[in-house]
Amino acid sequence: MKKNIYVIGGDLRQITVTELLKKDGFNACSIGLSKDDFDIQVIKDADVIVLPIPVSYDNVYINAPISPKRITISDIFDNISEKCCVLGACFSAET
Repeated sequence: MKKNIYVIGGDLRQITVTELLKKDGFNACSIGLSKDDFDIQVIKDADVIVLPIPVSYDNVYINAPISPKRITISDIFDNISEKCCVLGACFSAET
């Protein structure tokens, strides 16, 4: 079974990550990496979440400068299963 991987926020590097994951056969999509609107609840079926570096500058919002709307860290954790693996770097102690 293919893993559902969501790449959330970040910049052009995360767009490249999404494309490379697709090329390797994963079911990968990005959220907050275009001007398109999105529903964060789609991540409920995520096996893996890939967050940007740094994850956040203020410990509240995901680093997502391209996104049309702000994504909070709690938006992510409120919408994933307990079995979801979350990857990111430069988490603060508060996160």
